[in-house]
Amino acid sequence: MEQRLEDVRMSIGEHLEELRRRLFYSLISFFAVFLVTFYFHGPLRREALRPLDQSLEHLKTIVAAKRAEPGYKPHTKKLKIASLPFVVEKTDAAGAKQYEDFKFPNDWRILKTNETGEKSYEPAVAPFEIEVVDETQVDMRPMVLSPQEGVFQDLKLAMLIALLFAAPILLYQIWAFIRAGLYDSERRAIGPYLPLIILLFLMGVAFGYFLMLPLILRQLETWLPIDEVNIQNRLQEYLSLFYTFTFWLGMIFEVPVVMMILARIGFVSARGFLKAWRWAVLGGVIAGAILNPAPDIMTQMLFAAPIVGLYLIGCLLAFFAESSRKRATERRLER
Repeated sequence: MEQRLEDVRMSIGEHLEELRRRLFYSLISFFAVFLVTFYFHGPLRREALRPLDQSLEHLKTIVAAKRAEPGYKPHTKKLKIASLPFVVEKTDAAGAKQYEDFKFPNDWRILKTNETGEKSYEPAVAPFEIEVVDETQVDMRPMVLSPQEGVFQDLKLAMLIALLFAAPILLYQIWAFIRAGLYDSERRAIGPYLPLIILLFLMGVAFGYFLMLPLILRQLETWLPIDEVNIQNRLQEYLSLFYTFTFWLGMIFEVPVVMMILARIGFVSARGFLKAWRWAVLGGVIAGAILNPAPDIMTQMLFAAPIVGLYLIGCLLAFFAESSRKRATERRLER
């Protein structure tokens, strides 16, 4: 008969006391790490914005190359002048606004062409329309729409990074609470995989940050005609994309270890996982369509491919875990 970790069963009150203690240690650990991450919120924000900066630098080179093409014609728009003189708003170095009359030399004149092709300049009489160049502007600075938005986004980012750094401590506290109710075989099945859980999560975060996020940003930034729009990025919207391709990809990378643990404790067989590969492919495609904001099918397939690949790796690891469980059972029966 397998023995539990505790020789004497714990009462409900003792379980609640143990739970309170583990929660207290977890909160203290998280809060201590959060204080450090929030103190460095500026460098952390700049690192989080690095993929966006790289994407916008790439976009600026595309815009510059397009404008350098022979025969390039800049995008223009019509501006209606209702009265003369035309008043222009300006801001001086101190931030004060000034209003000045905007005049060309010799006042406003309009270029006209007669029937014979001769060109002449005539005095402008309001109202009339002029064409002004309206080309793409790539703003490298993310935009916030309220004074408190930047503070809230820095808090949210610092909390996520703190959760990432405190994950080993939090995971240990969870394990310390549940292991008292596990049999010896269950503890041996789950315990050795705890470092692997952290490693796979970090691999998922790195995969999203260094590969998937820059790829998705380049697809999104060039989706609209670059000579017809101004590129502006809101901080909140970008960070939401950043969390999707770091935190949630880290969670998706836990699929192989979860499958291995389930096979190790005998909950699901490795053959059962392998039989369900079609559902895994379908789930990967659906997840790629939901989590990936890029509308093209190629990018969605690139997002779904790692999910399907992780499931197949999980099937292979499940076979090894199942074999290990069978050998452990045989050794136990021989005693």
